[in-house]
Amino acid sequence: MIGLSVATPALAQTQETFAGGRAAGAIEAPEPRLVQGNVTTCEGAGLAGEIILGSPNSPANDSDEAGTGTVTGLELDVTINDNFVATGIVVKGGPNANVYDGPFVGPIEVEDMTAPINPENNQPFGISFWFVCGFETQPTGTPTATPTVTPTVTPTVTPTKSKLPITGDSLSGPSFVIPVALGGGLLLLGSMLVVLHRRRDGEARG
Repeated sequence: MIGLSVATPALAQTQETFAGGRAAGAIEAPEPRLVQGNVTTCEGAGLAGEIILGSPNSPANDSDEAGTGTVTGLELDVTINDNFVATGIVVKGGPNANVYDGPFVGPIEVEDMTAPINPENNQPFGISFWFVCGFETQPTGTPTATPTVTPTVTPTVTPTKSKLPITGDSLSGPSFVIPVALGGGLLLLGSMLVVLHRRRDGEARG
């Protein structure tokens, strides 16, 4: 058996790392990475996330909200749906497994994946099982505009000076008593002066 070195990518990756992954439409599978042994977990395959499609127990076709996997002969085609990211796809056959590293950002279809090559006939081993590692992403929504509230201006009321009409009540008030009394006094004084003047005229004639 030929020994191959395996390059294991770091597991501590975030969703932002996958923003530049392969996306939109159908693509041919990238060159696989050979992982020796019976790999049954995402961590064992050097992939982030969890199994979102397929199973380490069966080579059967599978379909759910994350996507669809279809085995045709020795080949596997996988479709990743919108709002899902596949960090990688594991195809097991013979003693080892091929790992097709992503990220594959849905919606996308990855075609023509196989198990490792059988050195006896230079053909891929039959697929024992397959699974997809990844996670669901948050859908991008249209932000809701916050309405702008315009404050209402309350008009300022300026008080006006009112002119009150003169009534009988106002004539009897204190403000009207002083002028009336003063006028009466002047009238009385004038009468006394007239009487005094007449009296002096009479004495002068006598």
